[in-house]
Amino acid sequence: MVHFYSAIYTPPANSDWVKWFPDEDERDDWTHRLANLVPLHVRKNPAASNYDFATKKNVYFKGKGAVSPFVLTQEVRSEETWTSSHLTGRQERLVGVLKAHWNLEVATDNKTADAVATAATGGLAS
Repeated sequence: MVHFYSAIYTPPANSDWVKWFPDEDERDDWTHRLANLVPLHVRKNPAASNYDFATKKNVYFKGKGAVSPFVLTQEVRSEETWTSSHLTGRQERLVGVLKAHWNLEVATDNKTADAVATAATGGLAS
């Protein structure tokens, strides 16, 4: 999995990343979240470097090896932007898929969290 936006570098002021995420903390918050990750062949990510979204898409989906076997990667082809509103929806959808697939419960309060912890430890949680 690779990051579509990477926090390792500081994007130029005229970058799409700065336009779409003017707040640096918000950019950093999204960097390592599931919604910002896409599975790619090991050679594709270095070729795309830290370019803007459109350039990364071009590198990922043009030329030799342009078709990815990963559905999550193919979904990116149809996107024109990679904004927080898009990532929010993608994050909710992907977490929902994982919750359903693995029958995960999400603790919404301390009472639920305690019950989940108790069940997970076979009743040994205090």
